[in-house]
Amino acid sequence: MAKKKKNKESKPENEAASSPAKWLVPLLVAVAAGVFVTLLLGPKETVIAAGSGNWSYKVVQKFRHDPGAYTQGLLVHNGVLYESTGLRGQSSLRRVDLMSGIVQQHLDLDKRYFGEGLHFHRGVLIQLTWQAGEALVYNNETFAHLRTLRYEGQGWGLTGDGNQMVMSDGSDVLRFRNSSDFSVVREVKVTENGKKVDNLNELEWIEGRIWANVYGTNDIVMIEPEDGRVVGRLKLNGLLQREDRNGREDVLNGIAYDRATKAIYVTGKRYSYLYQIEVTEPKPRG
Repeated sequence: MAKKKKNKESKPENEAASSPAKWLVPLLVAVAAGVFVTLLLGPKETVIAAGSGNWSYKVVQKFRHDPGAYTQGLLVHNGVLYESTGLRGQSSLRRVDLMSGIVQQHLDLDKRYFGEGLHFHRGVLIQLTWQAGEALVYNNETFAHLRTLRYEGQGWGLTGDGNQMVMSDGSDVLRFRNSSDFSVVREVKVTENGKKVDNLNELEWIEGRIWANVYGTNDIVMIEPEDGRVVGRLKLNGLLQREDRNGREDVLNGIAYDRATKAIYVTGKRYSYLYQIEVTEPKPRG
């Protein structure tokens, strides 16, 4: 249900505008009081507003992306793009040449799987599945299936910082998992200005923070891993320009970070392009 907008209160006209004597004395008193307070307390400090702010972005360049790929997971490792795609009977694991968008290696998942988030961890690729409760572990060079890790609930997004892994399930909860047996070590609830943020989808760990697509929107939230606070929000409205559309696009989904070059890439389900973006943190409001 849409919230009703409150009508702005109109200020009454100043009936004394034609009589300077009635407003001049109060004005002088107010100015004097202000000077006294300033002298007493010192100059006003710039106050940074609590909670998150909206970051801005610009597209640096765009690369071809398979418009048939229902993107669920995305990552860059050693300059190579890896992608997990979804839908039953269409799910896959892919190695993609980033510059050309050409799929260099492709593995179809069993038809019972709906591919989800993807993470590179210590020489292996770990691919989540939506409702099967299984994370599939592969050799990152050959895509040979090495083992299966099991978990409860749904699998959506997966990322990590090289030591710990964190997983989303479409709710407001992020679960940190043991890298050996995938057991839950701890969990945090994600909030923004005290309100929960759910529908957390694809994840990427960028410079000490967890970035998450918010399913069904063009937003990415930046999360502090220790307490789940959202400290930034990136709205990617306008990313998909008219000339980039193919008519089959679904939601924005997919964040990849190249730790070597600091480049950030985003795309969406059935998007025709992968976008490299630069982001700018909002200026403090004072």
